[in-house]
Amino acid sequence: MLPSSYVLPSVQAINVFSYGAKGDGTTPDATAIQNAAAALTTGQGLFFPATGSSYNVGPTTIDLPAGCPVYGVAGQAALAPSRRTLVAQSGLAVCGDGNGNLSATQGHVFDAGGGRLVYQQPGGTPGSPISVYAGPALPGRGANEYLVLMERLLTTQWGISTGWSDDGLTTIEVSDFIASTTVTTENFFDPTAVILPNGHILVAATHVGPATSNPGSIQIYLSTDGGRQWTLQNEISPPSPHKFSDAYMIRLRMPNTGAENRVVLCFMDFFTDGSSDTMYRIAYSDTEFATYTLQTNPATPATGLSSSAGRVSDEGRACIYEIADGPVGVPASPGNIGIIYTRRTSGVPAQIWGLQLNNVGQIIDPTKATMLATVPEQAGTGQAPYNVQVLVGCAPIVQRLSTGEYGLYITASTFDLQQPSDPNHTTGVLRFMSCPPSAQGDPTKFVQNRLVSVTTTNGGGGYGRVQPLPKPNGDIELLMIGSPQTGTQIYTASVFSVTHYGAA
Repeated sequence: MLPSSYVLPSVQAINVFSYGAKGDGTTPDATAIQNAAAALTTGQGLFFPATGSSYNVGPTTIDLPAGCPVYGVAGQAALAPSRRTLVAQSGLAVCGDGNGNLSATQGHVFDAGGGRLVYQQPGGTPGSPISVYAGPALPGRGANEYLVLMERLLTTQWGISTGWSDDGLTTIEVSDFIASTTVTTENFFDPTAVILPNGHILVAATHVGPATSNPGSIQIYLSTDGGRQWTLQNEISPPSPHKFSDAYMIRLRMPNTGAENRVVLCFMDFFTDGSSDTMYRIAYSDTEFATYTLQTNPATPATGLSSSAGRVSDEGRACIYEIADGPVGVPASPGNIGIIYTRRTSGVPAQIWGLQLNNVGQIIDPTKATMLATVPEQAGTGQAPYNVQVLVGCAPIVQRLSTGEYGLYITASTFDLQQPSDPNHTTGVLRFMSCPPSAQGDPTKFVQNRLVSVTTTNGGGGYGRVQPLPKPNGDIELLMIGSPQTGTQIYTASVFSVTHYGAA
């Protein structure tokens, strides 16, 4: 057995063996590892000796003090000294995989603090509106080039803007608006995007207005020159009394669909007749949305895809993703879609559900809908017009990882613009769940609900709307909205990120 203090190159490390960890794959090691982490001082690393097996930590998250790296676990290679800026500021969170195992090839490492500020829109004095939301980022031609979609305020109207980065999102140069307006009653929200094999880019966004003639529709824009120019490709408009919003879009692989450019779009359908019911609907296209097929009723209360029969969060966007090839527990063909969605009524915790669809968005077996987790309110009463409940458990999102797992990221936040000085309205959390490789991406098999990052801000809220971006170095940068500012900028939402090290 190695001593309690073991010298690695350029750093002193505490060995988890010395606190009772076994690393035999069966002995519960979480308490021993937590005790070892608690003994760390700034500059010391937490060392996991190779055992030929894994450390069984179950659903526990191990938090390391600020300035302490970790050695011997998956993701550690990303923590070279030149990349420890965030570690020094906020510490790391280490957790197991979907089976609760931690080793050099299993488990996950997160930056556990408020994250790195990526972009902040100018402005943000008290009384002014939120200025920017994070949208998705798409890789460019170079290793560190990205096209970033953002929801930005243009005077008093919201529009969808592009941004460019050639330094791995260290800086973002804001460019033109894809969709914008000077009509005070017209706005654009919530961009989602995909790149097609021919290099074309599709962006879908919520379109509201002008006036009351359009309570909410989905517009799809097309760029054929890498995101420099955009044309309106189509619009999916709701019948009365409905409104559409909160779109999320993916492209399916051609071998599984027979269509090279099949794009599937999931969005929310709100009833505006006072019932507040909400459903998730699917549209798909093989023609870059020049034409599309809208599934007329893929989601009804009986199937489990109805959000609720009460007040539903406007931030309850569902996530769709392509699961692994082959059946995953129900009769199915390759190329099926997993959907993870939120169900919630006012005043109760959000429920995160999973279900499997076929490759045109039809439910395969409605009885297979499974509740995966609840996301309780963080604090506050939720009584203000724009209140703590609006961002509770919002917008779950899935990213496939190189380990064969699928990662599910869930946010919860006490975002409340009406009470910016209330300390109960300043916390945001990021939670993480895993679907083990053996489950092949089955959307009902996500397990190990773990808290991996917390941000505390001076009013204006914490995390919301995760946008996972795989990086060439193996990290996943989790772009989010939030307000890590103080003083006169407590009303300003900015784009910032938390890093999932070595995950993909």
